Amino acid sequence: MQTSPPTSSSWERVAPRAQAFSQYLVPMQELLNPLQQHLWIVIGVVAVLVLLVAWRLVMRLFGIVIIPDDSIGLVTKKFVLIGSHRELPAGKIVALKGEAGLQADALAPGLKFGYWPWQYDVEIKPFLVVPNGQIAIVESCDGKPMAEGHILGRQVDCDDFQDARAFLESGGERGAQMAVIPPGTWRINSLVFKTELVKMEVIPAGRSASSKRRTVSRFRADASLVATSTATRSRTRRRS
Repeated sequence: MQTSPPTSSSWERVAPRAQAFSQYLVPMQELLNPLQQHLWIVIGVVAVLVLLVAWRLVMRLFGIVIIPDDSIGLVTKKFVLIGSHRELPAGKIVALKGEAGLQADALAPGLKFGYWPWQYDVEIKPFLVVPNGQIAIVESCDGKPMAEGHILGRQVDCDDFQDARAFLESGGERGAQMAVIPPGTWRINSLVFKTELVKMEVIPAGRSASSKRRTVSRFRADASLVATSTATRSRTRRRS
């Protein structure tokens, strides 16, 4: 079946619409010409805008971590492919020799390189601030087992718990600690040390001996509760 060519009357109806559409095409072409001529400039501007919005993510992809001045970086190593220290020793949960797991060494403020996102998880944590009139009691999640009958870990030289490596290598004990953190600002690796702020109680020089004994007894009771809670959590982790 053959179709008849369009009549002059139908063309007269379509022609004004086609002419109007062509009038729109000319300004659009004039708009696109400069964009085509400056394509690389447009791409550069878009790239700069993306970097301004997501520069931290871009740097993280290249293994660069920025630690703010008031924070530290807590590092968890996801895996180790080669080397003699790939897994933690039995009973340990904090790595001292680059094994996979929680790392004892935290990142100080500044620009750090080589922490690739597929191998390292870096968590930014603000410094521990202990206000005046308070102290921070400390519980270590790793270390040597306490001696039989002890409820508080012995004091070791670790820069007020700011050096987790020194604590572990010097024989620091797992659990509630005898030493406390005084008022101030401290770089505490919370992957290793759990802290709790408590009110400081000052015993005046003229206070009676019985009052002092009651204060010491209350402190020992609090420490016993912390130690009991620690032991319970440890047994729960072993069963799981």
